[in-house]
Amino acid sequence: MKTEKEKMLAGEMYNPADPVLLKEREEARRKQKWSIKIVLVSNANM
Repeated sequence: MKTEKEKMLAGEMYNPADPVLLKEREEARRKQKWSIKIVLVSNANM
């Protein structure tokens, strides 16, 4: 049986509330916020 992530990547119907997908989504958001802060600080120091 495929995981929800495998289904998503294959373009099939999947459960977006799957705990693994929720965890990965939150981690991606956290990393994005940090990279935005780094860019803003870098630009402020130029």
